[in-house]
Amino acid sequence: MGNLSSYLIPNTKTVLKILFVCTGNICRSPIAKETCYRCARAPKQYYFSLNISKMNKILLIISIFITFKTTAQTYQEIITKHRQDYKDTFLKEKRSPVRAEDLQYFDFFAIDSTFRVKCIFTKTNSPDTFTIPTVDSKQKEYFKYGILSFEIKGEKLQLNVYQSLALMRIPKYKNYLFVPFKDFTSGKETYGGGRYLDIETTDIQTDVVILDFNKAYNPYCAFGDGFSCPIPPKENHLKARIKAGEKKFEKPH
Repeated sequence: MGNLSSYLIPNTKTVLKILFVCTGNICRSPIAKETCYRCARAPKQYYFSLNISKMNKILLIISIFITFKTTAQTYQEIITKHRQDYKDTFLKEKRSPVRAEDLQYFDFFAIDSTFRVKCIFTKTNSPDTFTIPTVDSKQKEYFKYGILSFEIKGEKLQLNVYQSLALMRIPKYKNYLFVPFKDFTSGKETYGGGRYLDIETTDIQTDVVILDFNKAYNPYCAFGDGFSCPIPPKENHLKARIKAGEKKFEKPH
């Protein structure tokens, strides 16, 4: 085939042009033939730019596809691990209503990233507390911390965010925010008393927060009696089917 250097101009960009030509994408000639040298010299810039442009488009499409696929897989793994960790906590809590043999009765909707939504946060400036009734007819005090506005599958929705007066006094939970809700699946596929989501004040960045309904979970009252679970206020009854997160606990109690 001969010495390649004898057919190349000693310039990195030019070498790349000639090498690329010699792959057959332009002149389809063997690398050691004089015709390759001619097509690299005139008009070499046209041929090289055309090929790089096409190649870059292909590489960009492949890169986007690989990135999307990797991200999707990673998100699946994150939620799968989150759910496993969630179930494991029941085995560590002293007052847990669930035993190891009960884990088989847990059920969740299929993981769906469309229910991971970006919300616009509006701060509520009222310093007054109000009470949320619980399933055992008690009252718990909360501040209305703010409002989350978001969209799911073309539907514009809102949820109120609350901060527990009792938990605010505990350093570990001072940033804890409570998002209880009901939706059109409540009492059907999901627990009739509603479901909960947790966020923290530090999750809110420049009035934006991510709310992931794939992490929606049941209150303890869904698993057994003797617990004091807040009932989602009417203002947090969504007029939508949130088919994400935890379903009904199937074991009778």
